[in-house]
Amino acid sequence: NVSSRNEIELHGAISSVNTDSKTFALRGLTVSYAGTVDFQRGTATNLVNGAQVEVKGVAAATGTTVVAKKIKFED
Repeated sequence: NVSSRNEIELHGAISSVNTDSKTFALRGLTVSYAGTVDFQRGTATNLVNGAQVEVKGVAAATGTTVVAKKIKFED
């Protein structure tokens, strides 16, 4: 789901969690949670490989990175 404002919504299991750079991989994209993120049903400590999440954010200029604005943990 990409709107005219580069907003993106992704769902799935995360991988390649890097707590130093505050990034993880989801659906072939790198998601950054280094900025202000609204966490729902969890916190940054719940970001582990295999966690099911819904990410809403904005595509960075690179096109391969999403800057997360909201991360919701799913069952």
